[in-house]
Amino acid sequence: MNSAIKALKHTISDTVHDVSFKTGISRYKTLRSPSARVIMFHGIGGPDCPADIFESQMRYLKENYPVISLKKALAVSSDINDKFRTDVVLTFDDGLRNNFTTVYPILSRYRLPATFFVCPGLIESQKWQWVYEIEQRLLICSEIDLESIGKLFNIVLPTTKGNNSRDIVEILIDHMKTWKPNIE
Repeated sequence: MNSAIKALKHTISDTVHDVSFKTGISRYKTLRSPSARVIMFHGIGGPDCPADIFESQMRYLKENYPVISLKKALAVSSDINDKFRTDVVLTFDDGLRNNFTTVYPILSRYRLPATFFVCPGLIESQKWQWVYEIEQRLLICSEIDLESIGKLFNIVLPTTKGNNSRDIVEILIDHMKTWKPNIE
């Protein structure tokens, strides 16, 4: 799928989610389906998910849904007599520092359980996951460099004029994630 179509689908998806949330359609659909929802987060506190937005999301969840632990969700799912109502499970991937500095204080304030998936090998080696390292390196590239990288990968990128360079970087990283590892 070319990157322009992918960017358009992303924009449409964001708009549909936004409208669904603001009109209450997503809540209505949630109430009709007897299954737990798992909400997966990564980094909190940056431009993609500022801490104040995250906190308002947690406040909303606390006021509108029973937030349960992953352990409880697994126990309920194995009991045929117990059904989920509108339960929500919170998970955080990659064990990023902001999970401790930003997320944990907010979750504690609202007394919300969550599961954190960490990468012990990365913590011990004090290295980043390749995705985050590449992201940081690409974010300091000029528009011309990003364009050249896109050409190198045969990706038609939207012009950087009027587009956020983060969007361009995300397209490049999404493309890299499709590569098969060359492990022998």
